[in-house]
Amino acid sequence: MDKETKELELETEVSNEENLEVEEANDDVEVDEVTQLQQKVSELEDKNLRLLAEFNNYKKRSSEEFNKAQIHGKVEVFKKLVDVIDNFERALNQDCQDEEFKKGVEMIYTKLMDDASSLGLEEIDASGLLDPNLHHALMVEENDDLEDNQIIEVLQKGYKVEDILIRPSMVKVNQKSKN
Repeated sequence: MDKETKELELETEVSNEENLEVEEANDDVEVDEVTQLQQKVSELEDKNLRLLAEFNNYKKRSSEEFNKAQIHGKVEVFKKLVDVIDNFERALNQDCQDEEFKKGVEMIYTKLMDDASSLGLEEIDASGLLDPNLHHALMVEENDDLEDNQIIEVLQKGYKVEDILIRPSMVKVNQKSKN
């Protein structure tokens, strides 16, 4: 081998070693970049999941608030409407010479009650025993044949909407004598 060939081989070996070192350095840089990118992707996925959870919570809260506002609106309307219902019932209990007129009033009352019922208005059941959450005792009567606190008569109907009390039933209740 001549001197030039040996020098060329040495240069090639040195060059190959340098190239290997550069490639290894590049591999290390690429691994670091890949690791950094994977961390960034993981962070973005986590952020995306948190935003999605926050959005779902927002939707639930908004829906609940909307439902509460709807119920509150119904309650306010029905608080005013129960007086109209009472007046219709009083009118229907009066004697009337004109049967067609009375029939018209009954039809209006029936339509009003059907529509109110379809919107959630419920008449409070005033049979059985007094429930202080739903009934207001205005009068007391003594009768030993009936149970204590049994409702004897409804003086004014009570109403509720979705378990929200519009007006309690005004009732007369039994109270046993204390002999």
